[in-house]
Amino acid sequence: MRPLEEIIKPFLDFHDPKARGRLLRFFWIVSLFMLVLGYILIVYFLFFEP
Repeated sequence: MRPLEEIIKPFLDFHDPKARGRLLRFFWIVSLFMLVLGYILIVYFLFFEP
């Protein structure tokens, strides 16, 4: 469990602006991906399902 903590620690250090930006960018990419995936699913079920 110790190495996992070492990996996560830089992302959870909110006093470091670089880590905060990294975390924000990660959440931004994930949310954008989810949004695009949702639109693709909606279009698929609207137009390609009989």
